[in-house]
Amino acid sequence: MEVFLVRHTTPLVPQGICYGQTDLDVTDTFETEAWIVKEQLRGFTFSEVYSSPLKRCVKLAGYCGYVNPKLDRRLMEKNFGDWEMTAWDDIKGREAEMWYANWVEQAPPKGESLIQQYERMKEFFDDLKQLYPISSSPVLIFTHGGIQTLAGVYAGLYPLKECFEHTFPYGSIVKLSL
Repeated sequence: MEVFLVRHTTPLVPQGICYGQTDLDVTDTFETEAWIVKEQLRGFTFSEVYSSPLKRCVKLAGYCGYVNPKLDRRLMEKNFGDWEMTAWDDIKGREAEMWYANWVEQAPPKGESLIQQYERMKEFFDDLKQLYPISSSPVLIFTHGGIQTLAGVYAGLYPLKECFEHTFPYGSIVKLSL
């Protein structure tokens, strides 16, 4: 099965702010960025279209002509819990030290660890493979950078601990065979 994972365009958030599942809008460069994505998708036919329910993904899906994608919360970005919308420079203390020392297994307060995010995403892809065991057309997914990166782990391209050596820019499209 082939999937196209599209990362949302630039979110409307100041530099240096921790965000994940906060439902941010996009910047005023949206139409320019979205047009590039739409052009890259031109000519492809997809078995199905999915999206994170966060507006930065749904808005891009709609711009690209997919106004009713199947929304799935498992495609959302990492939940940073109490740290959402806090400046990274202000995230300090014992919990922060524990997270920085073990960011794979340690969750932010009231958030999720990288392993928990991976397991959530893995469940989505496992279900997808059951729904489309043999598909001549790829599945299109509008999602977030963390999910794009973790999908590479799922596809066996690199180990979990190396996932952030493989990050992708806003508006990027990652094509994977699962």
